[in-house]
Amino acid sequence: MGVEGAEKRYAVLQAARDSEYVKKMYGGYFNLFVEAFGEEGETWDLFMVVEGEFPVITDLQNYDGFVVSGSPYDAYGDDCWIRELCVLLQAIDSLQKKVLGICFGHQVLCRALGGKIGKSKSGWDVGLRNVRLNVKNIVNSSSCSFLNGFEVDDIPEVLSIIECHQDEVLEVPLGSKVIGYSEKTGVEMFCFGDHILGIQGHPEYPLDIILNLIDRLLTNGSIEEELAENARFQLQKGEPDRKCWERICKGFLKSKISTESVDRNIGDLYKGFLKAGSLTENVDKKLNDLCNGLLKVEILKEDNDKNLNNPCKGLLKAETLKENFDNNLNDLCKGLDKATI
Repeated sequence: MGVEGAEKRYAVLQAARDSEYVKKMYGGYFNLFVEAFGEEGETWDLFMVVEGEFPVITDLQNYDGFVVSGSPYDAYGDDCWIRELCVLLQAIDSLQKKVLGICFGHQVLCRALGGKIGKSKSGWDVGLRNVRLNVKNIVNSSSCSFLNGFEVDDIPEVLSIIECHQDEVLEVPLGSKVIGYSEKTGVEMFCFGDHILGIQGHPEYPLDIILNLIDRLLTNGSIEEELAENARFQLQKGEPDRKCWERICKGFLKSKISTESVDRNIGDLYKGFLKAGSLTENVDKKLNDLCNGLLKVEILKEDNDKNLNNPCKGLLKAETLKENFDNNLNDLCKGLDKATI
């Protein structure tokens, strides 16, 4: 599914099934993201990762950015599609493609990059929340080049956003910067390099979406009446700073990568698959074998955390790799040596 265009290309990795209300009012969550973050002349594709639908790994380089949606699932869960999503996000990170993670997406990005996530000790956060931006970290970091559209004095210190979560980021990945926090949640926003941005709240939600969600959570017993009433009261008193959040998210997705920290080895690996001539069929087979092997690897061993930013080194050191996967990797390297890149 896509919105046709001729220029930039983005994808929504949707980790939640559309509610009946969202389908009726908006045609699905996908349309909310395109409306909030899309621009004329762009192509937006939808992958229902919650249903096991993923982009082909060799097609990742054709995208300018990805948005990972919220979800009722736990980002630290062991569902096959969640583990597969983590592996995909590691590959996207290696290619230095833009990734915007929202709520569940924010948390699963943290997991994939080696951070720590879990249940919030303070329980559910539902309603409207003021997020304080760490202006010092933003101003002193080239990683926040997506905020170049703001004047230094124009960077807001506090922005309100819609929240609906009971899990949170407990520790950000090594090398990340915390750029937003609240009295309820220590990591409301983090960035990793200038190509990864996580936001715990929902910049894409209009008020009617969260009000309907509160009703559903109350009906199925996920939250108590008191919490629901407090959340509704907050939403009656004020509104989220949606325009400013949309400006931040758009600025992030559309800005160019300003650093030259691309892992050239990984980039060359993917280019090699696309340009290999005489050995294309053989290399493609090896790539499929490699990807199949990747999906079977337990990706969150603590002794591999430091290697997550360099998946090739991490894979070579992982104790969980099977012998047949090692053979595939060795054959792949031999194939690449022979390929004309």
